[in-house]
Amino acid sequence: MKISGKTILITGGTSGIGLESARQFLAEGANVIVTGRNQDKLDFAKKMLPQLTVIKSDVEKQDDAVALFEKVSSLVV
Repeated sequence: MKISGKTILITGGTSGIGLESARQFLAEGANVIVTGRNQDKLDFAKKMLPQLTVIKSDVEKQDDAVALFEKVSSLVV
């Protein structure tokens, strides 16, 4: 699968499988957006992988989900 230049959104991607997936997608040339509820974990993920775009969001909250959609839509061209 060719993902270079594609944008990938990983919800809950600040650790574990999500963060490792982000690392691998970045290595393949993708633009990666990671979301999470914990700002400290988001900051850590950004420090580990500076190419990441990080957005604080709780997808279980309707307002956060709508805001996430709007932010991601503005980033994807």
